[in-house]
Amino acid sequence: MEELEGKEAERAITYLNIADLIYAKEGAEAGEEAINKCLDKAEELLEKAAVKDGKYAFMCEHCASVFGFYGRFYYEGILKERAKKIYD
Repeated sequence: MEELEGKEAERAITYLNIADLIYAKEGAEAGEEAINKCLDKAEELLEKAAVKDGKYAFMCEHCASVFGFYGRFYYEGILKERAKKIYD
């Protein structure tokens, strides 16, 4: 995925999936550092995505709930609002 240009949102989802795997395997406390690294990388990728179209909005909605699950409610709200603006 890293070799493909313009796939930042897809890569972000991959990092969020990895965070979920760590959570499932190690739990929230044991995997906290690794989970946070994945969330940080996903946020970075979503912010630098060049194309912000309907597909990106859909991915923002998907990612928002994951950020919310891990307590990053502020960024969850940003993603939901971003998706809404694109859809409008």
